[in-house]
Amino acid sequence: EGCEVVGSIDAALELAKADDEVMVMGGASFYEQMLPSADRLYITQIEGEYDGDAHFPKFDRSEFSEISRESHTPDEKNPHTYHFTILERN
Repeated sequence: EGCEVVGSIDAALELAKADDEVMVMGGASFYEQMLPSADRLYITQIEGEYDGDAHFPKFDRSEFSEISRESHTPDEKNPHTYHFTILERN
């Protein structure tokens, strides 16, 4: 209920035109496909070295301006330093 399913990215983008903001939740290849259509990026960066085989795709940072950045140090709930950044396409 309250959910629509489409069979392609083009159909999803057409459906999304009616909304002010649409969130894309990965995987990595989905992020890569949707990145050219993104006007705003919400990025959480966790400091440290981690094993993994999926990563956010590389993108031209000069195409975006940083509009917000919060840095958080470790505490009882989060053992790692992390940064939450909002970027907006120029």
